Amino acid sequence: MSMRWPGRRSPSSRTRTTDQEDHDARLAGRVAGALRATRTGAQGTTSALQTLPDSTLMSVAASSLGVGAGFYLARAPRLAIVAGIVPALVMAAAIVLRPISRRS
Repeated sequence: MSMRWPGRRSPSSRTRTTDQEDHDARLAGRVAGALRATRTGAQGTTSALQTLPDSTLMSVAASSLGVGAGFYLARAPRLAIVAGIVPALVMAAAIVLRPISRRS
């Protein structure tokens, strides 16, 4: 059984703190990179969807809402319901964010 004295630290506690700080810095870098990649992908997807006509986007959004409603009525897990509705939100964003001159 080891006894700890109040106010005393083990010699390796400084190393552990430095290791934790290094780990935190790497984690922050990875999170920032993941957010950049997600933003870039979302912008690419939105610009690609903006080339589609409104009727196509609205029909895909309506289908997505139908899938989400079906999941809800079937008492599916919330994650499945959200996964069914998210494409409708993406389509709505593509319609709303489309430049006015390109709306058809």
